[in-house]
Amino acid sequence: MKFLKKEITTKKTVGQELIETVIYAVCFTIVIYFCLSSFNEPIQTMLNTIKSGKTSALSMTMILFPIIIIVSLTYKLAAVSIKLDKKK
Repeated sequence: MKFLKKEITTKKTVGQELIETVIYAVCFTIVIYFCLSSFNEPIQTMLNTIKSGKTSALSMTMILFPIIIIVSLTYKLAAVSIKLDKKK
């Protein structure tokens, strides 16, 4: 478990920060687009079941929580591996 205590420090320029911010914004926009277009019906169905009382918002959140954790951890691990690769 020593690798979990390893510190990662990187120096970024203003340009790199701007590019990273634009990439995040584009990814978020793509996710929103898919949520509002292709996957619109399942999202509406889920919201309607919560509204009608067939299921609670807490149970839906608990179902989605592991998915969100896995996606965010995958992203963070990818970012860490890229930073470590750039150092070499």
